[in-house]
Amino acid sequence: YSNDLIAVEDSSEASVSDDNGDVITESTADVFIPTAEWQEVRPGQAIPKGLHVRINMETGKKEARLLPTEGEERKESPLDRIDHEELKEALKKIKNDIKAEEAVQAKFRSMDELKEHMKDLEVKVETDVEVMRK
Repeated sequence: YSNDLIAVEDSSEASVSDDNGDVITESTADVFIPTAEWQEVRPGQAIPKGLHVRINMETGKKEARLLPTEGEERKESPLDRIDHEELKEALKKIKNDIKAEEAVQAKFRSMDELKEHMKDLEVKVETDVEVMRK
C-alpha cells in the first residue's frame, strides 16, 4: 500500500484497504498540494480529485499537477519534436528493408516445397516446433 496514490475528498481522514482487506486510515495532513507544474507525489501521500497524474518513465516516480485550463498555453508535445524529414528518410529505409527481405526469401524454398521434395527421398521433414511438441 505504501506506493499507492490515494484520492480523497475534503475530509480529515482517508481509508484505504491493504492486500489483506484490512482498512487503514490515513491522515490527510500529508495531502499533496497541486500546482500547474509537475511535482513528485511521495509514497502514501493523498492527492485531491481532478489532477493529472503520471509516472515519469525516466525517474520511475509518480508525479501530479493541476489539469490545464482552456486558456492555458499548450505545452510542447513529444510529437512536436519529430523532424519530418528524418521521419521520411526512416520510412524509405523501411521500404528498402522490405525489398531486401523479399530478395532473401526468393533465394530459399518454403517449408512446404522442402517437404514435397523430401517425400520422394522418404525423409520426414519437421520444424523445430513440431519436434518440440512430440
